[in-house]
Amino acid sequence: MNKLSHKTILLVEDEPLIALVEKRTLEKHGYTVVTVNTGEKAIEYMDSGDDIDLILMDIDLGEGMDGTQAAEIILRDRDIPLAFLSAHTDPETVEKTEGITSYGYILKNSGDTVLLASIRMAFRLYEAKREAVKQNMLMAAAHEQLRLSNEQLEWWPSIMEYVLRHDISAIAVLDKQLRFMYVSERFLEDYGVSYASVVGMHHYDVFPEIPQKWRDIHQRALAGETLRSDSDVFERPDGTIDYTRWECRPWYAPDGTVGGIILYTEVLTPFMQVQEELRLYAAEKVTLLKEVQHRVKNTMMTMGSLLSLQASTLQAPEAVAAINDARSRFHSMEVLYDQLYRTDGSVDSSVEEYLSNLVRTVIDLFPGGDTVQVKTEIDDFRLGMRRLSTLGMIMNELVTNSMKYAFRGRDNGNFFVGVQRKDELARVIVEDDGPGLPETFKEDMQMGFGLDMVHALTEQLGGTIRFESNGGMRALLEFEIA
Repeated sequence: MNKLSHKTILLVEDEPLIALVEKRTLEKHGYTVVTVNTGEKAIEYMDSGDDIDLILMDIDLGEGMDGTQAAEIILRDRDIPLAFLSAHTDPETVEKTEGITSYGYILKNSGDTVLLASIRMAFRLYEAKREAVKQNMLMAAAHEQLRLSNEQLEWWPSIMEYVLRHDISAIAVLDKQLRFMYVSERFLEDYGVSYASVVGMHHYDVFPEIPQKWRDIHQRALAGETLRSDSDVFERPDGTIDYTRWECRPWYAPDGTVGGIILYTEVLTPFMQVQEELRLYAAEKVTLLKEVQHRVKNTMMTMGSLLSLQASTLQAPEAVAAINDARSRFHSMEVLYDQLYRTDGSVDSSVEEYLSNLVRTVIDLFPGGDTVQVKTEIDDFRLGMRRLSTLGMIMNELVTNSMKYAFRGRDNGNFFVGVQRKDELARVIVEDDGPGLPETFKEDMQMGFGLDMVHALTEQLGGTIRFESNGGMRALLEFEIA
């Protein structure tokens, strides 16, 4: 049993006995058969949506519509193979089927062999038709794709010419004899030539003064080499100099041989001029900043010297101490400016370098400062100059306070400064081994100018500070780094 069996056939026959015989014959050969006896029922059955693979339609169906009318209605909305069954061979009956797409005209008395062969042929014709339609659709799609591709091929050269013509680089395409085939608008602009005066001309006729260096580059490119430079000097015939970035590469003909060369050139002179102006401006700014820093530093040194002279003329201890306090504050700022001066005016600076220098400098201002042993454990991180200056003034006051009260009347002493960074929090510890804080000391009590300044500066940092007395004085300062 071949693959054309196992299909369902709708048999439209008004003669019950004939329908029964034909049904059994078809079922005997593997077909499933559904029978109806009128054209109207055939239409109704097809409208029900049940799967039918082929319709065998009797032409003469008695009263009501005939088979050709039913076939026209059925085939109007669906594509299905249909073959006519008839006992008539007269021209009038056959003519009724000519305007209808059918896959055979089978005589009822032609026998089982002819009936089965005609059904198989109808299926084959129908499959052949579907395959032809499919192929036609594929061919139509391929034709449309070919049409679109041809349109793109026709459009592509024009868009590529547009892109090349308006590229920011000066582009020139030359043949193997070094005759110009194409040049971009930028090329015409940069080299002061016209399209008509260049295309078709030999490169060395257009630019007769071209150096030997470029002639060698052209020959190497014609030999298949690609050459380039990101910064080169090009001297024009009038003696002016341009700084350029260029590339020279071969282009290839369809047979794979070198057809000529392509030159890409970009004039960098305006860009280089701007870069040089920016460099000079930056150098001038650095020089000016250093001069300002130098003058500020000298001013502070002068003020410190004046205060030192003033202190030497005073007899009252309180006045001398006040002058020395002011002098130490100037030295604190002097250390910061000295560091700023050495770091080319950076927006931030090293905490470890600044505080280490500052502590030693302030201690050495006091008589006997060289006998104080200083220990520092300072994490190295960076702070902005403004916050670093504030921290330095706090440190100056704490060191000054220790030198005035912790080591007075002693031959030696120990002083410790620690700075730890944990994430975005800085913790500063300053301690000495002096007698510690007075028993009457309270955090909220009225203090001297120095410690009042410490609290004010701590608030400016957005931090907190507290003082402890444990075999000496300890100050603990915490603030956020950011």
